[in-house]
Amino acid sequence: MLRVFVMSLFVTFAPTLLLYLGAFSCGWAGGGGAAVLVPLWLAFVLWHVVMRPGDWPRERAYWTVAVGLRAGLSVVVMLFLAGACLTLGRGLFLLAPLPLPVWVGPLLALMATPLQRLVYNPTKAARIEAFLEDAVAQIDGKTTAHDAAAAAAAADVRTALGQGRTDLHALAQRHGPAPVLDALSALQDDGLLSPPLARALIAWACDPALSLDLQGLEAPYVTLSLVQDDAGLVIDFAHACITLLEADPEAFWDCPSNRMLRQVQQRHAATEAAAAVRALRVKQLCLTRARMSQSRAELLALMRESADNPAP
Repeated sequence: MLRVFVMSLFVTFAPTLLLYLGAFSCGWAGGGGAAVLVPLWLAFVLWHVVMRPGDWPRERAYWTVAVGLRAGLSVVVMLFLAGACLTLGRGLFLLAPLPLPVWVGPLLALMATPLQRLVYNPTKAARIEAFLEDAVAQIDGKTTAHDAAAAAAAADVRTALGQGRTDLHALAQRHGPAPVLDALSALQDDGLLSPPLARALIAWACDPALSLDLQGLEAPYVTLSLVQDDAGLVIDFAHACITLLEADPEAFWDCPSNRMLRQVQQRHAATEAAAAVRALRVKQLCLTRARMSQSRAELLALMRESADNPAP
């Protein structure tokens, strides 16, 4: 188990070594001056921008003075690291030159970022880290800065919704999707979730184009829990959810469970809403069977391969 962990850790972060190896080998091969330092510096900055997305916001609204200063300091640090590795390599060059073209170093450094991105998703890792921090804080009975920020964002979203806004995608881009769902849940608790806003929620939560952005938030499940008492909204949700599953079967994990759907179907028995929910249940059942068939086929193929290639 430890060997597997060490190997996975090495595979995940080994491409980062190419940054330093590229700068070091460039100096060792005799490279120096701005002609090689600038490409190496840009390779370091590119790595930082791609692998540290939290330090480089994609929207202008999030660029504050503090964020700009931190980004500028990071650029300076990247220049220092590139120069330090290049200088160390130059020191070895004076002792024993490396028989390698100078351009190989910058090429290795530039390869680090795409290779690292192939094996490591920084956005997903940040979400997992935030989830674990929140879980530990809840166990300890503490309120984290993330909780306070999420509560403030949800309050801002609720204020915007109270002013008649229904562009949930725009609100999610500014405040994040989780605060939008929290604000809508709070409105439903107070009986203030209007039908137009509920339909906007269905369209947003079940939009196939946004399924990756909402992955892990169980937006379709939350949506049905908020609109399950209205037959018309239930019909709209069932149709939208079926469309979502047809476009992205992996959204199955964020959708309501079969048990919940059965309860909603029973609540609206002998109505068009019940028929729509039943169609959604059938769709989910077909996806489950297809997934089980695929798993069974993969298992049989593995067993057949093991039988054909027995261990010595």
